[in-house]
Amino acid sequence: MAARFLELAASPDRDGVEAVPFASRVALGLGNQHLVDRSAEDLAELAGWTLDVDAFGREGPLSVLEPAAAPSIATVTLVGDHPHCASPPLPPAAEFADLRRVAIQPDPGTITSCIDWWSIDLYVTGTGEVAAVTLELWEP
Repeated sequence: MAARFLELAASPDRDGVEAVPFASRVALGLGNQHLVDRSAEDLAELAGWTLDVDAFGREGPLSVLEPAAAPSIATVTLVGDHPHCASPPLPPAAEFADLRRVAIQPDPGTITSCIDWWSIDLYVTGTGEVAAVTLELWEP
């Protein structure tokens, strides 16, 4: 699932969206905040992944896909809570707490500081559908 998501991040299109088992509506968020719901059809376009917010000390809009879009980024896949770079784990949004959390992060050997760290968390239902995707970044 993580590999298919990374392929989608590198080249968002309908085929990429269909390769990831998304629910009919997918919640998008930043950190542990649920911001919007999008259809799988919306997610076939880059604009579907864009959130018009300022967050993590950065000016918006922010793309949930952008950190994982570079094909050369080595990734580590984790399941469950994970450290937020040099900080303790950030709990999920309350509505995602009962879902399985799969985190995609850069390989620690590829980043030189927490500014380069990111996590894209996929929240998966018991039936294997991705019901939510959130982005975490380290604040400068």
